[in-house]
Amino acid sequence: MGRVKIDWLDVLSRVFGFTFYTCLHTNHRVWQDVAEILAKCLELELGAHKIQNVMIESVKTHSSSNVPISRHHWTQVALWISDEFEKFGIGKHELISDFSVYLSGEEVKEMPYVYRTYPWGEKNIVLLEENLNHLTHGTTGLITWQGARCLLDWADWSQVLEGQRVLELGSGLGQFGLTAVQSLGLKELTLSDFHFSVLNYLNLNIRLNLSQHKESRPTFEQLQTYLEEGCKEPFNEETARYSVTIYSDLNITSQIKIQHLDWRDYKSELLPRVDVIVASDIVFAKELHQNLARNIIIL
Repeated sequence: MGRVKIDWLDVLSRVFGFTFYTCLHTNHRVWQDVAEILAKCLELELGAHKIQNVMIESVKTHSSSNVPISRHHWTQVALWISDEFEKFGIGKHELISDFSVYLSGEEVKEMPYVYRTYPWGEKNIVLLEENLNHLTHGTTGLITWQGARCLLDWADWSQVLEGQRVLELGSGLGQFGLTAVQSLGLKELTLSDFHFSVLNYLNLNIRLNLSQHKESRPTFEQLQTYLEEGCKEPFNEETARYSVTIYSDLNITSQIKIQHLDWRDYKSELLPRVDVIVASDIVFAKELHQNLARNIIIL
């Protein structure tokens, strides 16, 4: 058999687009994969402009291109590309305008919030989450935790959730739930958390990823505002208590709802009837163990 010919520009397109929308800093290890593929393209002398056009096109056509990306992230990426090109003797004057526009030298502040994309097979979900001052809003639920991906791997492998009514405890921003409800054949999903701020972000992320009609999704201008101010609606501490929000205008066949659930203070008659309870990375304080166990027994 002959050797398989690799289309390195195609590989670069897919990997760069994915990595760009993780919105992780360019010193993160995920960018090392991009650096190695970019180096291969440059070694093959595929053309600096052609390579950059492939990269920018992968950003413009990505499924997450409908959310705003901070100027700070664009600047970091442009600087990273310039540095990688310099290793091959390619100067800044060779950068196309889509990237060079961010190299003015002016200081650009990093936004307190960020939209990160999380891929799963052919699906991508986008989540608004804390970017700076983590864990300063009275909850651990405004960033994603690695356990959600582990739970997805288990659920996909086991197929335990297919056709089931599922309750997720401590849903946070919805990485597990919003992926599972699109990919794992759930009949019904209840996402739960206790902090009103988390419920606001969860509501936003559902509308952003699953709304069937454009008018149900937040506008680009609203999304831009959330980068600086975060999402503060529709709940406050009082209105969130014991609340249940059911969604109907979504592009999925499963039923999905958000429920306020405080393991220390709840109404038994409002607890959902489910077949399976799932959770990941939800307990850091030992004093909550007993309350959690009591909830699970009642459920």
